[in-house]
Amino acid sequence: MEALGLVERVEDEASGNVAYFRTEKSIKLEPAMNALAEWAQCNIEAEIALADVDVSTLMWFVRRKIDLAELPRRRAVIRFHFRDDPPPKCPHYWFVVEPGADLPELCSLDPAETSTFTSRPALFRWGPSWRAAPASSVRKKRAAFS
Repeated sequence: MEALGLVERVEDEASGNVAYFRTEKSIKLEPAMNALAEWAQCNIEAEIALADVDVSTLMWFVRRKIDLAELPRRRAVIRFHFRDDPPPKCPHYWFVVEPGADLPELCSLDPAETSTFTSRPALFRWGPSWRAAPASSVRKKRAAFS
């Protein structure tokens, strides 16, 4: 998303924390995205889109789709906190990415390390988009992890 000019990356040099902020370009894209979401809600049956969506299964699927060559060349911890109501049985997952690894490690227990990136998706919105995405479009989502 950063490479596409949709977010601006700001690093606090003192703490090493990184934050991402929407750009004017992404703000202008929001009405189109909202219109697409509204269309999907009217034209795609939720039961079909959400059939068998399970957080654990979804995270194993996402793990296989991450292109590690697109990530920073350093150790990274990516935390996911699913914020559904009711919350899933295990609402927290972490990917631990090591330089040179073929795949990230998937953890359902806190690896006790500060997260490089945190995502707080809602499974009912996020799950179907990953399950339906072909591998080429998943690579385009890589900016969310950089």
